[in-house]
Amino acid sequence: MRTSTFLEKQTFSTVCDDVICCVENGKIIEQYENDKPFPSCLILGVELKGKYIHVVVSCNEDYIYLITAYYPDEQHWQDNFKTRRN
Repeated sequence: MRTSTFLEKQTFSTVCDDVICCVENGKIIEQYENDKPFPSCLILGVELKGKYIHVVVSCNEDYIYLITAYYPDEQHWQDNFKTRRN
């Protein structure tokens, strides 16, 4: 599911709560050390209603920047949503 679809299906405040929950409690499953201007990572978490969510963030000394958030699908990810399909 693309981010735009994600945002259309939920209110903005709910999306923010889900993203914050993922960042605070999720697990980093991929790291992108060469991203610019700051390294970023993909976090797998569970949103407040129990559905898996992926959040990509980047950070510096002062801020965490949200890049994107989406629900992973089985077409692109294996069942655990941690491993990409080939």
